[in-house]
Amino acid sequence: MVGFVHAYSTILYFIQKLRGIRIHICTLIYNLLMGKIENVKAWVTSAEDNVSVAGDMYKLRHLNWSLFMWGLAVEKILKAYLLFNDIEVPYTHDLHKLYLLTNLKANEDLIRDLKEITTFNVNARYEETKYDLYKKATKEYTDKYVSRSEDIYKWIKNNLKV
Repeated sequence: MVGFVHAYSTILYFIQKLRGIRIHICTLIYNLLMGKIENVKAWVTSAEDNVSVAGDMYKLRHLNWSLFMWGLAVEKILKAYLLFNDIEVPYTHDLHKLYLLTNLKANEDLIRDLKEITTFNVNARYEETKYDLYKKATKEYTDKYVSRSEDIYKWIKNNLKV
């Protein structure tokens, strides 16, 4: 009986350790089944769609939604970069956290911008903060962060050698 208890507790220990890499294993399996390049291209295509919608929202003067879509585009191009470089993609919308997983080198201004752009995503998703983004999205503020988002998006995409 002692041997069984020891074996059982050893198995439980390894199961707990494996839970930490479960997401990574799922990502690897998905990449094997779908194909890494196809998976990365799917993320890039989705990001490009978000860029297009961001432009449409800006033209329609829905500035808060333009910012939201830019946040999604930057998030998706970062996730494509991570996948392409075989780095586990966490379930997060935090652009700074995603950036920290890359081997890209950025200055403090870019890091500050990533943190601000992350707020577009969070603030646009929840009713209690949607109005905050709407008030924040003045023409001047939106122009600044559309430009910064576009620069960041292009920089990451240019470093993504698909």
